[in-house]
Parts: sequence; structure tokens; C-alpha cells
Amino acid sequence: MQCSNFFMVIVFVFIGQIDEHEVQVQAYRLDKRDCVVQDSNQNKYIGLKKRSMLNKVPFCSYQGIPYAEPPTGNRRFKDPIAVEPWGEERDARVEGSECMQIEPLFSMGKVIGSEDCLYLNVYTQHRSNASHPPKLKAVMVWIHGGGFVFGSGSGSIYGPDFLIDHNIVLVTFNYRLGAFGFLNLRNKDVPGNAGLKDQVLVLKWVQKNIQSFGGDPNSVTLFGESAGASSIQLHLMSGSSTGLFHRVIMQSGSVYCPWTFVRDPLARANQLANHLKLNSTDPCKLVQVLRNVSSYQLTVTQSELMKTEDMDRGFYFPFIPSTELTGTGTNFITEHPDLLLKSGRLMKVPTIVGVNSREGIMVLLGKNATPEVLETVDKNFQRVVPDILNLTPNSTKFKEVTDKIKRFYFRGGQLSWDSLENYVDLMGDIYFVAPIYRSMMNMIKKSPEPVYCYEFAFEGSRGLAKALTIAALPNVANISGVSHYDDIAYLFPVAIQGWEQEIVSSSMDRKTIDRLTMLWTNFAKTGNPNGSGFSLWDPHHPSRERYLYIGNDLEVRHRLFFQHRMNFWKDIYDNHSNNTEV
Repeated sequence: MQCSNFFMVIVFVFIGQIDEHEVQVQAYRLDKRDCVVQDSNQNKYIGLKKRSMLNKVPFCSYQGIPYAEPPTGNRRFKDPIAVEPWGEERDARVEGSECMQIEPLFSMGKVIGSEDCLYLNVYTQHRSNASHPPKLKAVMVWIHGGGFVFGSGSGSIYGPDFLIDHNIVLVTFNYRLGAFGFLNLRNKDVPGNAGLKDQVLVLKWVQKNIQSFGGDPNSVTLFGESAGASSIQLHLMSGSSTGLFHRVIMQSGSVYCPWTFVRDPLARANQLANHLKLNSTDPCKLVQVLRNVSSYQLTVTQSELMKTEDMDRGFYFPFIPSTELTGTGTNFITEHPDLLLKSGRLMKVPTIVGVNSREGIMVLLGKNATPEVLETVDKNFQRVVPDILNLTPNSTKFKEVTDKIKRFYFRGGQLSWDSLENYVDLMGDIYFVAPIYRSMMNMIKKSPEPVYCYEFAFEGSRGLAKALTIAALPNVANISGVSHYDDIAYLFPVAIQGWEQEIVSSSMDRKTIDRLTMLWTNFAKTGNPNGSGFSLWDPHHPSRERYLYIGNDLEVRHRLFFQHRMNFWKDIYDNHSNNTEV
């Protein structure tokens, strides 16, 4: 099986699987009524009392709460439907199934999950039998990453232990992935973006029910990483999400990232049909057949669609968000994000947005980088030209841009093993940093609300993606910087068997966990990340450029991250594109 996802190669070097029994925070028995909640529909949930990992703060864990009817059978690919009230007690001590996927990080590349997967988890210090109603707490809703093809809200990875110490309410959840969540036939039956509409339904559930868990529905912060961050920016542009949240934190993702949005979703659907040897491109006939394909076969087949040249240009995932045809049901987005962002048609809310110091390290693992691999990349360098520039391949302008990029990143215009770090920076810039910078600057121009920018550069012992890269490719062990994904373990426990990381109270790892969770939860509570622990981070402004450098210390820098490289990409976008929407 050929896997389209560059994360998939991680399965060959991964050092263990999640053992939920080993990593689960030890529950302790108090009054059962402490963790019993009844929502607005009179549904009752029996949760589990726990203590947080670092500070032993007691909290209640409610897992496996259904927020939508199972999208199975004839509901496959359709917009989600809110779950019907069941009016009886429900055991909320076990998580619901993950959505269908090939999970490369924690399940050794196996097909896992179920189509019945639309569940959420709530973690709160709120006690249901408290003698006096407490003040409602700020709510943080986490949207997981994974390129829209894998991942979940699992407590084994995105557990509450670090954030719950700051007395917020945390919500994590699953949404449909791959073709199940993003097949778009541009008709009323399969209008597209079902996975994003799942997310909207979660936000509506939060508005209706979170007060029962001690959360404030008028103080909701969306935060997410990679595809989760891209999702958040799409929510800012969607009328379906208006009023459902009040602040956002976008980590290492943007609508401009080449793996976030597809221009022609029908072409991807027809590609799937051809791969399954279906003799029709008629959307009505196609969906009838696809609803009868097993969930296993559909999951495996979609991972085989993308070719090497597609992946070289950042098109790793065949089924991702796309524009919907107006009038095909309850639309999430009907215009291209470029147009919406540049015209300022987005929700204006306080925002944190940033990148890691060397996002492209993970790409080395995906390509199984060797001198021979880089030689092949050098021979086919034209593939790195971003599709968003809308340049005609082999045209004079296309060749000029290809040459310009190569000369900028590689002195002498030659890519080789000696210029590996330059290659990592190029890949990180194309897939993550430059698109994030581009969208960030557009948001700053169009929104009167504060936009706080950061670079996460702390190189501690909890960087999983970099550790896996070095394990697979020992000859890159000396590369510096923080890989894509490696900020996550400073917000969440990321508890994986075989990669246990002791957190010493006096260590820089612990200090960084405390700093990052403080900044994030301060922002969730007030819209300002500053507080008693730190008060120097100002929002960025075109006349007052600055960002927070999160390294061994917190340092405010009076410019923007990677300014020289970002100026280069600004020139490319502004002066060398055939796309007036860029």
C-alpha cells in the first residue's frame, strides 16, 4: 500500500503504542455525585474523578459524549445531525471510538476507528454537588491536527492535565476525516466539508450545554495545531460559526498551507472512483457505490491516490476542505478563502498565531531523507513551486520563479546533503511558515482586534517528531530547531508507551509547560496572554512589529519571525504570481 501522507513513514520507526491503562491518570474515589452532570436536554453523565499529573488538582473527566447521530449507512458523507436526547444516565468514563483513519503515529500504520465516532470529552474542576454555584470558567475547545486524514481528541494524547491546573474547562473531540469528512460532490447529497460541519456542531453543543459543566458559553476559545489551526481560520470565515466562539489560537496552520484546501474536489472524487474501478463519474451514481464500499477499503484506497509529484508540491492529502456549491444544503464555505481573507470577510476576534522554529524537520522523516533523495529533489526542483501562485508549468515565469527560489535557499543553486538545513527551511517555509505569515499579515490588516505573534523555539526533551526523525535518520542528529508538532507536548501530556518523559519540577521542560499553559489560559480568560507571570507581549501592528520568542526565556523581539525569508516570499506572492487572489 502506498501511503499519501508524509507522516506515514513514522510507523517504521515508532517506538511503542499507547497503553491507556498505563498512562491514565489514577482515578480516586470520592462522592460519586462529584462527577455527575445533567445537560440542557436532561441527559445525565457519570464522569470520573481524577487528579492532574503535575499539581494533583482534582477534576472531573467526562468522555465519550455523543454530539451527533452516527454518520453511518445512508448518512455517510452527509452533513451531521445533532444527537437526539436519550433522557437517561450515561457512563461518561470511557472515550468514544476514533474516526476511520490510517493512524501513523500511535497505531503503527494500522487502519483504526469507526464511522460511529462523533464524540467529545469535557474536563473541568467544576463539582456538580458544590454547595454554592461557582463562577463560570473560560472554555477552551481543542481542534486536533493530522492533515484532515488522521488524529482524534484522545485523552492519551490531548489529556487535560497541564491546562486543567489553570482552572479552565477543556473540550476535545473527534471529527470525520479523509473522504468520510471531506468528499465533495457539489450536490445536496454530498455538499462537502462534513468534517468542518462536525466541528460546528460541537461548538453549538458547547453553547447549549457547557454551563452544566461549569463553563462560560460567552467565553469560548478555539485552539488547534496544524490542520486544527487551519480549521480555526476557516471557522473565522464561515457564517455557520458566527457567534460560537470569542478568541482563537492558531498553532502552525493556515488556510494558505498547500495541504489545507483543494480547488477541484470533483477531480479528487473521480480519482477515487477510478482507483476503485468504478465506471461512472456521475455524482449520484458515484455516491451510491461509495456508500456500499466498506469503511476499511475506503480508508485504504484514499491513502493510495497521491503521486510523488503531488506530494513534492505539498498535496499530501486527497480529501481536505473545499468550496461548496451555493444552495447545496447548509453551506460552510462557498467562496475561496483567499477572497474572504483579503476582503476582510472574517470574524474579528483576539488572536494568537505562530510557528515553531524549524517546522520542516518533520519533512525529512516523511521523505526518508538521504543524499540520494535530495539529489532527486534537486533534479525535479520545479515541483516545489507553490500551486497557489497559479503558474503554468514550464512557462517562462514558472522557470524564473523556480530559479529564484533555488538561488535564494541554495548558494550556487545546488541542493545537496551539505545544504540540508537550507532544504529543511525551504520545506518548512513552503508548507507552513510562509503561508502562515501571509494569512497572519492579512488578518492584522483587516481586523481591529489584537493579533499576538510567536515563535516556539524551546528545544527540550519532549519533542516527539524530532526524536522520531533522529531515530530514523541518525545522520541528521545535529540539526537544530523545533519541528512541526513539537510544541504539543508542552500543552498536553502526550503519554506514549516507550517514550515516557519524566517531568522534573525544576527542569526547563517543566518551566516551559508552566509558561506556555499560563500564556494560553490567560488569553482564554481575558483575550490577553499577559498576566502576573509575564506582561511584555504586545500584539503585532504594522507600525510596531513584534513577536514573542519562546525559548529558554521569554523574549519580545521587535520585528517578525524569519523576516528575511518572509520578505522573499512576500515578493514572490506579490510580484511573481498569476493569481490575483493571492
